[in-house]
Amino acid sequence: MGVTYPVPWGKSAMPLLRDAAGTSGPSAPQSFPAVLEGVPLATTKKDEMLALIAHYVAVNGVADVDISGAEYDFVRSIRVYNVEFARQRHAGGDDGDCRQSEKVRLGTYGVQGDFRWSDSSVTSLPDAFEGLTGWGKGCPNLYRRAVFIDWTDYQGNYGFEQVDY
Repeated sequence: MGVTYPVPWGKSAMPLLRDAAGTSGPSAPQSFPAVLEGVPLATTKKDEMLALIAHYVAVNGVADVDISGAEYDFVRSIRVYNVEFARQRHAGGDDGDCRQSEKVRLGTYGVQGDFRWSDSSVTSLPDAFEGLTGWGKGCPNLYRRAVFIDWTDYQGNYGFEQVDY
C-alpha cells in the first residue's frame, strides 16, 4: 500500500514478513496463487514461502490478496494531502489585489489498495486542516506547507494527523 519499513543494515526482513503474514498456519492466504515461481506453496518451508511472497510483491507491485470487501473500507478511507505550498497575500500592499498560489495533491487508495496521486486544491482540504483559515476571505497573509492524513477507522471514528514543514 505504498508503505515502506526500513530494515536495519545487516538484519533480515524475514521476522517482519513473518509478523505481517502471521505464524498460526502453514498455508498462504486463500487468494495467493497456489504456485509461485514454479514452487508449490504447500511443500515449502515458511521462510521460503515468505521470501516467495516478498519476491512476488517486489516483481508485481501488489500482493494477490483481495481487499475489495466492505471490511477493508478503512483502507480506502485513508486520504493523504500533500500541500507543497499554499500562499495568499496582497500584491502591492494592503489595498492591492489578493494573490493566491497553491500546489496541493491528494493521495487515495483504490479498491485493491493501489495508491494514486491526483491534483487537488486548498478548498478540498478537510475542516480539520489548520493554518489556512481565511483562505479567499478578506485576503489575510497566509503561507503553509504540510502533509495531512485523515481516515475513518473500522469502527467509523474519524482521525487525522498534520505535519507542517
